[in-house]
Amino acid sequence: MYRICVFMAMVLMLIIVSLSSHSAVIAIVDYADEWNKQACLGPLLNDLKQKYDDVTSKVEKGELSLDGYKMLMIGSFTTNNPTLHNSLDKSAAKIEAFLANGGVVVELTQADQNQASIDWLPKPLGATRTDLDYAQIIILEKNHAIFNKPNKLGEAELSGWGIKSGGWSTAWETFNNAHSSMTVLAANNAQATNPCILEGKYKNGRVLLLSIALDKKHVLGTTPASIENSMKMMENIIAEYMPLSVENKGKITTAWGEIKKAR
Repeated sequence: MYRICVFMAMVLMLIIVSLSSHSAVIAIVDYADEWNKQACLGPLLNDLKQKYDDVTSKVEKGELSLDGYKMLMIGSFTTNNPTLHNSLDKSAAKIEAFLANGGVVVELTQADQNQASIDWLPKPLGATRTDLDYAQIIILEKNHAIFNKPNKLGEAELSGWGIKSGGWSTAWETFNNAHSSMTVLAANNAQATNPCILEGKYKNGRVLLLSIALDKKHVLGTTPASIENSMKMMENIIAEYMPLSVENKGKITTAWGEIKKAR
């Protein structure tokens, strides 16, 4: 009887471990929106050889769990799906706890008609999207790592981006000014009238909000600048906001060079 109890306890522990552990530290929510018809965040991360778990189906069911993850990424135009939009908003308490414990949330551009106010942001953080787009980005925090490590990205590299759905500027659905709790990393002018990259800190965690569709611009891009530099910026974002393991560090810093050689 004792051996049976020990055996059952071991089986139970294995089940608990298997349910709570992940093969990746990044969770993503990815959606094929009505304009682009393709989910692109996963393919972008695949090109970077970056492991991730796609939790989109769980979010659709209202079952978002961030236990064991270090980063949550929300793909461009995910909130075009009302179910995903509402589920993310209803998961605000989970996201707040995730950030408080040192997690990072990265949200790529969303349509202002789908998500004007980002309701899952914990207070005092705040941001509102608008319908304003622009082609020329002004970098305000030039020394910030997302513009420098491991890839150097200046204002020239952030212009001339194209996409198959047509007519999209580099910055799309930008922010209406900035909440006082957010740092403006890039905008349309020195006065930051309409920011396109915002960074916020919440307790031990950080939030990065972009009005740039890095995933769609890479996978569906029509210009070398779009395809290459959107990937390089994502590479910089991961390098800055997620402490890389020894296994991933060597891969990600050489990912673009390997892909370019293969083309």
